[in-house]
Amino acid sequence: MICYRWAAGPRNYEETSSWVVLALEAALQKAGQQPWLDKRHLPRTSPDLVQTVGQEMERRKMVIICIGPNDLQRCREGDFFRWEIDNATQLEADGKLKVIIVVYGIETTEALSNRAKTLGQWGKTFSEYLTRHCLIFLKVSSLDKDVASIIDSLN
Repeated sequence: MICYRWAAGPRNYEETSSWVVLALEAALQKAGQQPWLDKRHLPRTSPDLVQTVGQEMERRKMVIICIGPNDLQRCREGDFFRWEIDNATQLEADGKLKVIIVVYGIETTEALSNRAKTLGQWGKTFSEYLTRHCLIFLKVSSLDKDVASIIDSLN
C-alpha cells in the first residue's frame, strides 16, 4: 500500500506528487508486487475513505509513506495524511506491518526532521520516528534499485 498527499501546496505540486507515486507503483508492479493506491481503488469523496484505507492497511504487509517537500505542512489534527501516517506507524508498533518512508525532493534526514518539528508535539514525535526508521531518498535514476530495497525489507 502506498500513502501520499494528493494535494500539498503550490500549483502543479499535486501533479508532481502523483508522478512520483505512479512511478513507484509501476516499478513495484514491474518487480512483481501489487501495490494498492486509494486514488486508484476508491473515490476521493467516498464516505468510506478512512474505513477502507484503514482496512487495506490491516490487510497489507507493508505501507510505503511518500513524503515530498510540502507534504508535512498541512499535517494538523484531523488531516487525512496525518491519520494515514499515525495509523500505519501504530500498526507497525503493533507488529502488524512494516512501514517504509520514501522521501523525494528533500535531500537529508535532518531536513525532513526539521520540517516535521514545526508541527508541534506530533511533529517532534514523528521527527524522532524518522531518525530511527528506514528512509529511502528516492531518485528517478535509482528507482529500480530503491524498489529492490523496499522489497528486500519485506524479507
